[in-house]
Amino acid sequence: MRMRLLRSASLITALPLALVAAGGPLASAADESAKSPRQILADLSRDLGKVRNYHFSGSQTDPDGRSSLAGDATASGRANLVIRKGASAVRLIAVPAGVYVKGNAAYWKSVGGSNGASIAKQLADRWVKAPGSQDKSLVAMFQDLTPKHLASCTAVGTGTLAKGGTATIAGRKAVVIVDRGDKPGTTPGRLYVTASGPVLPLRVTQTGRRRAGGRLDPRCQEKDDKSTASDLTFSRFDAPLKIAAPHGAITLPSGGGGTGTPA
Repeated sequence: MRMRLLRSASLITALPLALVAAGGPLASAADESAKSPRQILADLSRDLGKVRNYHFSGSQTDPDGRSSLAGDATASGRANLVIRKGASAVRLIAVPAGVYVKGNAAYWKSVGGSNGASIAKQLADRWVKAPGSQDKSLVAMFQDLTPKHLASCTAVGTGTLAKGGTATIAGRKAVVIVDRGDKPGTTPGRLYVTASGPVLPLRVTQTGRRRAGGRLDPRCQEKDDKSTASDLTFSRFDAPLKIAAPHGAITLPSGGGGTGTPA
Protein backbone atom coordinates (compact mmCIF):
# COMPACT_ATOMS: atom_id res chain seq x y z
CA MET A 1 0.00 0.00 0.00
CA ARG A 2 2.99 2.27 0.28
CA MET A 3 3.95 4.00 -2.93
CA ARG A 4 6.48 6.61 -3.87
CA LEU A 5 4.61 9.63 -5.19
CA LEU A 6 7.70 11.72 -5.85
CA ARG A 7 11.22 10.66 -6.75
CA SER A 8 13.11 13.43 -4.93
CA ALA A 9 14.16 12.19 -1.48
CA SER A 10 14.56 15.79 -0.33
CA LEU A 11 10.97 16.56 -1.31
CA ILE A 12 8.28 14.26 0.07
CA THR A 13 9.08 10.63 -0.52
CA ALA A 14 7.05 7.46 -0.31
CA LEU A 15 3.80 9.18 0.56
CA PRO A 16 0.99 6.65 0.57
CA LEU A 17 -1.92 6.94 -1.80
CA ALA A 18 -5.56 7.79 -1.16
CA LEU A 19 -8.34 8.63 -3.59
CA VAL A 20 -11.80 9.96 -2.98
CA ALA A 21 -14.18 8.38 -5.47
CA ALA A 22 -16.54 11.09 -6.68
CA GLY A 23 -18.34 9.30 -9.47
CA GLY A 24 -17.20 8.78 -13.05
CA PRO A 25 -17.30 6.26 -15.87
CA LEU A 26 -15.88 3.30 -13.96
CA ALA A 27 -18.09 0.26 -13.60
CA SER A 28 -19.59 -0.44 -10.20
CA ALA A 29 -18.15 -3.27 -8.15
CA ALA A 30 -19.62 -5.63 -5.61
CA ASP A 31 -19.49 -4.82 -1.90
CA GLU A 32 -15.79 -4.86 -1.04
CA SER A 33 -16.38 -5.60 2.64
CA ALA A 34 -16.97 -9.26 1.78
CA LYS A 35 -13.58 -9.67 0.10
CA SER A 36 -10.11 -10.43 1.44
CA PRO A 37 -7.52 -7.65 1.74
CA ARG A 38 -5.57 -9.01 -1.23
CA GLN A 39 -8.71 -9.13 -3.38
CA ILE A 40 -9.50 -5.54 -2.44
CA LEU A 41 -6.00 -4.41 -3.44
CA ALA A 42 -6.39 -6.20 -6.78
CA ASP A 43 -9.69 -4.42 -7.38
CA LEU A 44 -8.11 -1.12 -6.38
CA SER A 45 -5.28 -1.57 -8.88
CA ARG A 46 -7.78 -2.39 -11.62
CA ASP A 47 -9.99 0.67 -11.08
CA LEU A 48 -7.28 3.15 -10.18
CA GLY A 49 -5.58 2.53 -13.50
CA LYS A 50 -8.69 3.89 -15.26
CA VAL A 51 -8.65 7.26 -13.49
CA ARG A 52 -8.17 10.33 -15.71
CA ASN A 53 -7.20 12.82 -13.01
CA TYR A 54 -7.50 13.58 -9.32
CA HIS A 55 -6.74 16.13 -6.61
CA PHE A 56 -4.62 15.14 -3.63
CA SER A 57 -3.47 16.63 -0.35
CA GLY A 58 -1.44 15.28 2.52
CA SER A 59 1.48 15.52 4.85
CA GLN A 60 4.54 13.57 5.87
CA THR A 61 6.83 13.65 8.89
CA ASP A 62 10.48 12.64 8.75
CA PRO A 63 13.64 13.54 10.72
CA ASP A 64 13.78 16.91 8.92
CA GLY A 65 10.27 17.88 10.02
CA ARG A 66 6.80 17.98 8.55
CA SER A 67 6.08 18.59 4.85
CA SER A 68 2.75 19.15 3.15
CA LEU A 69 1.76 18.46 -0.44
CA ALA A 70 -1.35 19.33 -2.43
CA GLY A 71 -2.18 19.41 -6.11
CA ASP A 72 -3.69 17.78 -9.17
CA ALA A 73 -2.34 15.02 -11.42
CA THR A 74 -3.50 13.46 -14.67
CA ALA A 75 -3.11 10.24 -16.61
CA SER A 76 -1.18 12.12 -19.30
CA GLY A 77 1.50 13.31 -16.86
CA ARG A 78 0.29 16.89 -16.52
CA ALA A 79 0.41 18.00 -12.89
CA ASN A 80 0.11 21.04 -10.68
CA LEU A 81 1.30 20.87 -7.08
CA VAL A 82 2.32 22.97 -4.10
CA ILE A 83 4.87 21.78 -1.54
CA ARG A 84 5.51 23.41 1.83
CA LYS A 85 8.14 22.64 4.42
CA GLY A 86 8.69 25.13 7.21
CA ALA A 87 8.98 28.58 5.64
CA SER A 88 9.71 27.12 2.20
CA ALA A 89 6.91 26.96 -0.38
CA VAL A 90 7.07 26.04 -4.05
CA ARG A 91 4.56 25.41 -6.81
CA LEU A 92 5.34 23.22 -9.81
CA ILE A 93 3.45 22.76 -13.08
CA ALA A 94 4.26 19.93 -15.48
CA VAL A 95 3.02 20.11 -19.09
CA PRO A 96 4.34 18.66 -22.37
CA ALA A 97 6.40 21.83 -22.94
CA GLY A 98 8.32 21.29 -19.71
CA VAL A 99 8.25 21.86 -15.97
CA TYR A 100 7.73 25.27 -14.38
CA VAL A 101 8.73 26.27 -10.85
CA LYS A 102 7.58 29.18 -8.67
CA GLY A 103 9.15 29.34 -5.22
CA ASN A 104 9.24 31.87 -2.44
CA ALA A 105 12.47 33.38 -1.14
CA ALA A 106 12.89 30.69 1.52
CA TYR A 107 12.64 27.98 -1.12
CA TRP A 108 15.32 29.49 -3.37
CA LYS A 109 17.63 30.06 -0.42
CA SER A 110 17.25 26.41 0.57
CA VAL A 111 18.12 25.05 -2.89
CA GLY A 112 20.59 27.73 -4.00
CA GLY A 113 23.53 26.74 -1.82
CA SER A 114 26.06 29.50 -1.19
CA ASN A 115 24.32 31.64 -3.83
CA GLY A 116 20.87 31.11 -2.35
CA ALA A 117 20.32 34.65 -1.11
CA SER A 118 21.32 36.15 -4.47
CA ILE A 119 19.17 33.69 -6.41
CA ALA A 120 16.20 34.39 -4.14
CA LYS A 121 16.39 38.11 -4.97
CA GLN A 122 16.18 37.31 -8.67
CA LEU A 123 13.66 34.47 -8.74
CA ALA A 124 11.45 34.61 -5.64
CA ASP A 125 7.74 34.48 -6.53
CA ARG A 126 8.45 34.35 -10.27
CA TRP A 127 7.76 31.48 -12.66
CA VAL A 128 10.91 29.78 -13.93
CA LYS A 129 11.08 27.10 -16.64
CA ALA A 130 13.32 24.26 -15.50
CA PRO A 131 16.53 24.01 -17.56
CA GLY A 132 16.74 21.14 -20.01
CA SER A 133 19.42 19.47 -17.92
CA GLN A 134 16.88 18.98 -15.12
CA ASP A 135 13.77 18.43 -17.18
CA LYS A 136 14.14 14.66 -17.51
CA SER A 137 14.42 14.06 -13.76
CA LEU A 138 11.49 16.35 -13.03
CA VAL A 139 9.30 14.72 -15.70
CA ALA A 140 10.14 11.32 -14.22
CA MET A 141 9.11 12.64 -10.81
CA PHE A 142 5.71 13.68 -12.14
CA GLN A 143 5.22 10.32 -13.86
CA ASP A 144 5.12 8.82 -10.36
CA LEU A 145 1.87 10.74 -9.86
CA THR A 146 -0.01 9.25 -12.81
CA PRO A 147 -2.94 6.98 -11.88
CA LYS A 148 -1.49 4.11 -13.90
CA HIS A 149 1.80 4.23 -12.03
CA LEU A 150 0.08 4.43 -8.66
CA ALA A 151 -2.16 1.51 -9.62
CA SER A 152 0.91 -0.61 -10.31
CA CYS A 153 2.19 0.07 -6.78
CA THR A 154 -0.94 -0.62 -4.72
CA ALA A 155 0.20 -4.04 -3.48
CA VAL A 156 3.95 -3.33 -3.30
CA GLY A 157 5.73 -3.38 0.05
CA THR A 158 2.88 -4.79 2.14
CA GLY A 159 3.24 -6.69 5.38
CA THR A 160 0.58 -8.87 6.96
CA LEU A 161 -2.82 -7.47 5.99
CA ALA A 162 -6.01 -7.65 8.05
CA LYS A 163 -9.53 -6.25 7.85
CA GLY A 164 -10.08 -3.36 10.28
CA GLY A 165 -13.84 -3.01 10.09
CA THR A 166 -15.53 -0.04 8.44
CA ALA A 167 -15.36 3.73 8.75
CA THR A 168 -16.89 6.83 7.22
CA ILE A 169 -14.52 9.05 5.24
CA ALA A 170 -15.75 12.26 3.60
CA GLY A 171 -19.31 10.99 3.97
CA ARG A 172 -18.64 7.63 2.33
CA LYS A 173 -18.58 4.16 3.81
CA ALA A 174 -15.11 2.65 3.71
CA VAL A 175 -13.62 -0.75 4.33
CA VAL A 176 -10.44 -0.51 6.42
CA ILE A 177 -7.35 -2.59 5.66
CA VAL A 178 -4.63 -2.65 8.30
CA ASP A 179 -1.04 -3.24 7.20
CA ARG A 180 1.00 -4.39 10.18
CA GLY A 181 4.30 -3.55 8.50
CA ASP A 182 5.77 -6.61 10.17
CA LYS A 183 7.96 -7.89 7.33
CA PRO A 184 11.35 -6.55 6.17
CA GLY A 185 10.90 -3.57 3.85
CA THR A 186 7.26 -2.95 4.79
CA THR A 187 5.57 0.03 6.47
CA PRO A 188 2.67 -0.04 8.95
CA GLY A 189 -0.49 1.88 8.10
CA ARG A 190 -4.17 1.88 7.27
CA LEU A 191 -5.97 1.97 3.94
CA TYR A 192 -9.59 3.16 3.73
CA VAL A 193 -11.28 1.85 0.57
CA THR A 194 -14.74 2.61 -0.82
CA ALA A 195 -17.10 -0.15 0.21
CA SER A 196 -19.00 -0.06 -3.10
CA GLY A 197 -18.77 1.48 -6.54
CA PRO A 198 -15.39 2.01 -8.23
CA VAL A 199 -12.78 0.51 -5.92
CA LEU A 200 -10.64 3.46 -4.86
CA PRO A 201 -9.17 4.43 -1.52
CA LEU A 202 -10.50 7.34 0.47
CA ARG A 203 -7.48 7.71 2.73
CA VAL A 204 -4.15 6.09 3.59
CA THR A 205 -2.17 6.71 6.74
CA GLN A 206 1.34 5.67 7.72
CA THR A 207 1.73 4.86 11.41
CA GLY A 208 5.43 4.08 11.74
CA ARG A 209 8.80 3.78 10.01
CA ARG A 210 9.54 1.20 7.35
CA ARG A 211 11.03 -1.98 8.76
CA ALA A 212 14.68 -2.50 7.81
CA GLY A 213 15.73 -5.07 5.20
CA GLY A 214 13.79 -6.72 2.44
CA ARG A 215 14.02 -6.23 -1.31
CA LEU A 216 12.59 -2.84 -2.27
CA ASP A 217 10.84 -2.15 -5.55
CA PRO A 218 12.56 0.99 -6.95
CA ARG A 219 9.42 1.88 -8.93
CA CYS A 220 7.37 2.33 -5.79
CA GLN A 221 9.68 2.52 -2.77
CA GLU A 222 12.33 5.12 -2.00
CA LYS A 223 15.59 3.57 -0.78
CA ASP A 224 16.33 6.38 1.68
CA ASP A 225 12.79 6.86 3.00
CA LYS A 226 12.98 7.74 6.71
CA SER A 227 9.42 8.99 7.16
CA THR A 228 7.69 8.15 10.42
CA ALA A 229 4.12 9.24 9.66
CA SER A 230 2.04 10.38 6.70
CA ASP A 231 -1.56 10.99 5.76
CA LEU A 232 -2.91 11.48 2.24
CA THR A 233 -6.40 11.97 0.80
CA PHE A 234 -7.68 12.65 -2.69
CA SER A 235 -10.75 14.44 -4.07
CA ARG A 236 -12.24 15.86 -7.31
CA PHE A 237 -11.87 12.46 -8.86
CA ASP A 238 -12.21 12.71 -12.66
CA ALA A 239 -13.57 16.26 -12.28
CA PRO A 240 -13.06 18.77 -15.12
CA LEU A 241 -9.46 19.93 -14.95
CA LYS A 242 -7.18 22.16 -17.00
CA ILE A 243 -3.44 22.42 -16.37
CA ALA A 244 -1.53 24.82 -18.61
CA ALA A 245 1.90 26.44 -18.69
CA PRO A 246 2.07 29.75 -16.79
CA HIS A 247 2.48 33.02 -18.69
CA GLY A 248 5.66 35.08 -18.47
CA ALA A 249 7.98 32.36 -17.20
CA ILE A 250 11.71 33.05 -17.09
CA THR A 251 13.79 30.68 -19.21
CA LEU A 252 17.22 29.89 -17.78
CA PRO A 253 20.13 28.25 -19.64
CA SER A 254 20.93 24.65 -18.80
CA GLY A 255 22.95 24.47 -15.62
CA GLY A 256 22.16 28.07 -14.72
CA GLY A 257 20.08 29.90 -12.18
CA GLY A 258 20.57 27.46 -9.34
CA THR A 259 17.23 25.76 -9.82
CA GLY A 260 16.74 22.48 -8.05
CA THR A 261 14.16 20.11 -6.74
CA PRO A 262 12.18 21.37 -3.76
CA ALA A 263 13.73 21.08 -0.33
